[in-house]
Amino acid sequence: KSLRKEISEELGGMRYELKDKITRLFELESQALSDISRIHGMLSNSSIVMASMELDLKKREEIVKNEISNIRLVLLDLVTGIEELKNLLKSNE
Repeated sequence: KSLRKEISEELGGMRYELKDKITRLFELESQALSDISRIHGMLSNSSIVMASMELDLKKREEIVKNEISNIRLVLLDLVTGIEELKNLLKSNE
């Protein structure tokens, strides 16, 4: 395979991985917003329910924060990879 084709395939793979991570983040965000809406409805029922739902919401918030952190790492890896590939292409010209 040519270097350009290998680079193109590698970037394509990174793009799909990033797209999957972003899709997962949107799914988590949607679920969290749905849960928040559901929790707000339940909060008026009892303080026990409120405490339990707040804990659940905090756990979900942590999951979303972790996913965002993971996506940032993937983005940083992607940027680093692109820079390395640019440098490699320049050095092969």
